[in-house]
Amino acid sequence: MKTLSKYLLVMSLFIGTNALADDNEPEVIYDFFTGTVELASPQSPSPLLLKRCDGANNQYWLIDYKPNVIAQFIQDYKQQLATASQAGKKIQLTVIGAYQQKNDEDFLRVSELQDIKLNTSCHLQDALDKF
Repeated sequence: MKTLSKYLLVMSLFIGTNALADDNEPEVIYDFFTGTVELASPQSPSPLLLKRCDGANNQYWLIDYKPNVIAQFIQDYKQQLATASQAGKKIQLTVIGAYQQKNDEDFLRVSELQDIKLNTSCHLQDALDKF
């Protein structure tokens, strides 16, 4: 009987933790997205656009998941962002974020920006343009 009591206690702990999960809140799944960023026009859904380094040329609007990540990046790299759309002046980085789609637009909810490299591009076309 003592063994059965211990088993039930352990099982109730596992069941209890699942019961605390909010079924209405979707699970946030993070991924790494590497690409180049540039400032967007004022009427855009976000101030920053990530052009992903992939064969499909995916583009994502960057929005904060953690407060002030985007605003702090813009403040820290204001000068470089002013010329980031020019060849040889790109800013490459990796976004740790979660994908979200709204109104047929692709967004990344940014948790963190890493591996920031100035005057660098991971796009194949940019490498070919150098030759």
